[in-house]
Amino acid sequence: MKNIFEIVQEVLLGADKYQSEDNNLLKAKVYSDIMMMDEELLSLLLSNERIKEEFFTKVKDTLIFDKQNLHGLLNRKNFFQTAIQDIQIK
Repeated sequence: MKNIFEIVQEVLLGADKYQSEDNNLLKAKVYSDIMMMDEELLSLLLSNERIKEEFFTKVKDTLIFDKQNLHGLLNRKNFFQTAIQDIQIK
C-alpha cells in the first residue's frame, strides 16, 4: 500500500507542469501553486479520494483545502530524504 506522499507525488507527476525533464517532482512549482490555490492543482488533488480525505475538510457543502498540511508533508519528505542522503555520505 502506498503512503500519502507517494500518492501525492504520483498524482502530481501526472501533470506536465509539475514534472521535470528527468521525471522528478518540481517542488518549487508545487509549493507556489499550493500558496496560490491554483485551480489545476486543486483539481488534480481532488481527483484522488485518498488525497481528498487527507487534505480537504468538508464544512457544510464546501470543501476546505488544508494547504499547510500538504506543504508540511512535502517539506517533511524533503527533510528526511536530505537527512538520509547526508548520513549515507558520511
